[in-house]
Amino acid sequence: SVLRPSLLPSVLASVSRNARRYGLQDLKVFEVGDAVDPDSLTSSRRVSGAIYGPGVTLTDGLATVRTLLETLGLRPVFEPFEGLPVAIPGRAAKVVVGGTTVGYVGEVHPRVLKLLELRAPLALFEILVNELLRVL
Repeated sequence: SVLRPSLLPSVLASVSRNARRYGLQDLKVFEVGDAVDPDSLTSSRRVSGAIYGPGVTLTDGLATVRTLLETLGLRPVFEPFEGLPVAIPGRAAKVVVGGTTVGYVGEVHPRVLKLLELRAPLALFEILVNELLRVL
């Protein structure tokens, strides 16, 4: 068992593995699991996902998160976010509901795509379920 601060590395690995193994050009994956805050060592539930394929942009990730949260009756606001290391600078956003940050979304940098041997763009997101439950 490993303490992980985010689900995003496993989601990226899943996209990479499946795209290369099966030659997939369009792929959507998600994971629900726990992650540990490295500062407080507290565990929290997360929902993370990725959209991979030709023409995918940050907009695809934003639309996915917006649809998910609006289905729950929430109105997300997206604010610029520079804290997502795998994202293209200026192509990431915090997801804010009722003044609380409940996640983030971004478009993966081409250098990361190359390291993962991916040939198409990829957008990803992570929702902090514990924070989301506080605003419901």
